[in-house]
Parts: sequence; C-alpha cells; structure tokens
Amino acid sequence: MIHLLQPLWLWAMAAIAAPVILHFWNDRRGKVLQVGSISLLKEASQRMAWSRRLSQWWLLLLRCLLLILLAILLAGPYWRRTGKGEQVKGWVLTDTALGGTGTRWGQEIDSLVGAGWERHLLSDSVNYWNGFRAADTVAPAEVPFYVVTTGLLGRFSGVRPLTNRVIHWDTYTPTDSVSHWMQSAWLVGSDSIRVLSGMSRSTGSIYTGETVAPGSQLPVKVDTSVLRVVVCTDAAYRQDGRYVGTALRALQQYTRRRLEIEETDRAPEKADWLFWLSARPVPAGAFAHVSRFDPHWNEPEWSGSLPVIMEKLLYGEDTDVVEDRRVIDPVQILPAHGGERRGGVEAGGKIDLAPVLWWLILLFFIIERIVSHGKRKT
Repeated sequence: MIHLLQPLWLWAMAAIAAPVILHFWNDRRGKVLQVGSISLLKEASQRMAWSRRLSQWWLLLLRCLLLILLAILLAGPYWRRTGKGEQVKGWVLTDTALGGTGTRWGQEIDSLVGAGWERHLLSDSVNYWNGFRAADTVAPAEVPFYVVTTGLLGRFSGVRPLTNRVIHWDTYTPTDSVSHWMQSAWLVGSDSIRVLSGMSRSTGSIYTGETVAPGSQLPVKVDTSVLRVVVCTDAAYRQDGRYVGTALRALQQYTRRRLEIEETDRAPEKADWLFWLSARPVPAGAFAHVSRFDPHWNEPEWSGSLPVIMEKLLYGEDTDVVEDRRVIDPVQILPAHGGERRGGVEAGGKIDLAPVLWWLILLFFIIERIVSHGKRKT
C-alpha cells in the first residue's frame, strides 16, 4: 500500500492549471491565400485570429503529468507491505518464556497478547541490545515494542541501538538476585593457596580472599605459574618507571601473587609482560604482552588506583557477565531515537518510492522536449 509522509504537498497538483490555460490561450494565425491582384481589395486593419480550442493534446498531457509527479514526489511517497504484520498492534519482546499466572509480568504480557499483540523472544539473551536490533530490523514499520527483560548491567553492552519506533521497556529482578562464585586461585607458597571469591548483587560486586591448605577441593584451577614483569625506562622517564614498579609491588603484597618484578634501562630479551616507558621504539623480543606508557599523553602512574589498574591489566577483568548481578539505570536502557535506511528499503518493510519518481520525471521531461521540438519544426 502506498503512503505519503507529507500529503499537504498534493495541493501542488493545482499547478496543472498553468499549462491548460496556456494551451487555451493559443494564438493561431490565419492562412495565407494566394491571389492574382489586390487592387480590388479594400484596406482593412490587421486583426489577430484567436482560438479557444485545445490543441497538441500529447504535449499538454506530458506537461500535466510532470507537474503531478513533482507534487507526489514532494509529498514523500513510500510503499509499505501489507499482510499479517499490518494488523498487529505491537510486539512483545521477552528474554525468557515469561507468561502464565503468578507473576505480574506474565499477566501483563498475556493481556497484551489477548489484545492483538505478537509475542517474540529476543534472539540474543546475553546481549539484549543485539537482540533488540535483530527484532527492530524484521518488525513491521511503526509497530510499537513492549520489552520485558532483566535489568542486569552485564546484559547491556556495546553501542546503544537506534530506532524510530515507540518503545516501552520494563525490567524485573531475577530470582537469583545474589550470586556467589569463586573467581580464581593461585599458589602462594609451598604450603598455602590463595582463593579469590566474589559476590554480586544489584548494588555492586565485592571480592574477598582467603588462604587454604594445598589439596583442598576447589572448583577452579590453581595457578602455579610465576609472572615475570619487566619495567624498562629511559633516564627521562625513570621517575615514572618507579611509580609503575611501586604499584606492581603493592599489587604483589596485597594479593600475594607470584610476581617477579624487574626495573631496568635496557630492553630485556624475554618477559611475560613488558612495561615500556621510553621514547625509543619498542624492541623486538620474546614478549607475551607489551604496554607502553607515555607521560606526555596519559598519566596512569599518578593515579591512586594504579595497582587496581595493573591487576585488571595483568589478570583480566574481575567480573564475569554470567555472575554479574549489578542493575543498570533504567534511563540508560532505552534505545536512542533515530535510524538509518538500508538501500531503498527501510527497517520494517518501508520502500522509498522517490528514486522511481525521479526516473519517471526524467523520462517524461525528455519525451516532452522531443514532442515540443517536433511541433515547433512543423
């Protein structure tokens, strides 16, 4: 079915009155008669012969069609597919099979489905924004969404999606709103193992450490390796290198991890992790990881949380997405307003008819010029 974005522009079709008036206002000169002598003809004033009949029908029709097509083009026409999707009042999107009796969300969803809304599951239940993008691409245009998901912070990652449709997004608290897990374990000495445990709830995540005896049954693998870290500096950056080395020793003392820290002004041949504070290019070597610090454009060594930054850098992120129970601010959940067209088809099945109209206008204009030029020669 064809729709118009700005139907007010259809009034521009009234411009077809101009070529009609011009064709009515046609000056047709009289025919020239060949006579032998004009001596017997009386002198008469010259008068113009006017015709009030339409002439050159094809030329008039082409010019009227050009004006009509221009008016329709300004009105913003588009084609939207008709079918089952056009009769749907909206889509209900959920991350799990919510519904039935006993829950508030289940009753609301069932009432919407009974009122003519379609129910769908998000294709990605780990990243809700990715699942929303997939649904926004295939759903009919201008169909509103009612989304019900958990408010877990770890399920909203990446770039916030863009959409032009109406969105109502509600969140609920999962039954396991508090999560306990064992993050990691490492060998402290020959007679002890350090275990890091985590607990996450809606207000945040905390970690606690304890020391257990070797041979204890643990659900995680015990790290028995020694991490060799080298801090290499020039004379100009030596003070900054000392800050980095101090942060590493503070991390070692607090976590009791097995670290070998070396501060030098020469490039080492081998290191598990190399911190490079130098204006020279990073040398080639057997380095597992290299982090380059430049005090001219960043100042992490002046930060009081530098040991925490070092721990995340050396040992990875602290919280697993599956175990994270922190809740996102509802203001940050809703997708931003806006969208992009993909080719000639918009998300939701809308097809822009403007390119077709432009080609028709060009075709009729060329034909009108050809017909007009041919009439002028005749």
